[in-house]
Amino acid sequence: MRRRSLLAAAGAAGAAAFIPSTAWAGGGWIETTVPDPGHKYTVADILAFSARDAHAVGGGQGRAAAWHWDGRAWSAVPTAEDLHLTALAAGARGEVWGAGWRTVPGTRDSTAHVARWDGSAWLGIAVPAPESDANYLSGLDVTSRGVWAAGYFERADAEGRSRSTAFIARFDGRTWTSEEPPAPPEAKETEAEHIVVAPGGDVYASGWARVPSDEPGADSPVPLLWRHSGGRWRPVDLSGLASRFGYVTGLAVYRGHAHVAGHVWMRTPEGASYAKPYLAEVRGPNLRELPLPDRADMITDLAADDAGGIVLMVGTDPFDERTDVVYHLRDGRTTVTETPPSTPETRVGYAQVSLVPGTSTVWISGGARPEGGQSGTGIAAYRKL
Repeated sequence: MRRRSLLAAAGAAGAAAFIPSTAWAGGGWIETTVPDPGHKYTVADILAFSARDAHAVGGGQGRAAAWHWDGRAWSAVPTAEDLHLTALAAGARGEVWGAGWRTVPGTRDSTAHVARWDGSAWLGIAVPAPESDANYLSGLDVTSRGVWAAGYFERADAEGRSRSTAFIARFDGRTWTSEEPPAPPEAKETEAEHIVVAPGGDVYASGWARVPSDEPGADSPVPLLWRHSGGRWRPVDLSGLASRFGYVTGLAVYRGHAHVAGHVWMRTPEGASYAKPYLAEVRGPNLRELPLPDRADMITDLAADDAGGIVLMVGTDPFDERTDVVYHLRDGRTTVTETPPSTPETRVGYAQVSLVPGTSTVWISGGARPEGGQSGTGIAAYRKL
């Protein structure tokens, strides 16, 4: 599967007055190591329910892995070796769901799958997708009325090159359906990566498209956001962002409204490129950007809880030595907290974040590798913000 690297990309009134002050914090993290499944691996997503209950999924080298935290240690849990889960979501009754794909034995093909944790193992469920030899799911949301999932399928174009196209799948309690959301007319390919259901019933999905850039003969990504209302998918206008080119890397509901986060690519007066993060509240078709610290960072994930606030996982420039950080926005204040740092022997990178419901305790996850080496291990850490 062709996946971009996150580092390369990467009713209440609480949302109205963010960032009158910003504070820095560090330390306080409890670091954990996710058990080695016997091959190079990293953690793709993490979902926390309490200090004694969290799930993580990931893998590497074409093999899948899943783990559970019981308050003392992570343990590997059963999943089919060919069932690759990259996204997790909690159901309306606290059940745990995952989304990803399953490889077809003896081929390079794949089929979109969701999975449900039955208390002892992950059980995969095939999801209908547009006819293709390769289709994947990257995000899902689960409510009492069914399951929504976002992903993409691949087909060869007229020249035989593989191209991706975004699709959205829905299970209404009886049957699965899938459809393609509208794409920009100039898009060469699209992917859908995140999806959330707002309390009012609107559904939002986000992703990206590859379009011709401002430089002749080159292509660049543009962020995409769709809204499903009245039985139709419609694009949400993102032209108010500071730049046309970039990514959406997080989507969550906070205090009744969808919030979208990511980064856009900017240029200095000297022509150097840098990432500018953004966070915006979405109300219907309207987007309202919220202020963030003035830092050249790349947001890699977003989590929100009405009590705990909004948390952004932020990857710093991969070419410098800065430590990744977490932005925590709550009650008109933003705290920037450094994650556990790399050491001279080990390079670490965090990319996912999850809030324990009803609290400001946060889990972060990612991968570590020896400095200058290639092998990887999954890592996770938590603390109260």
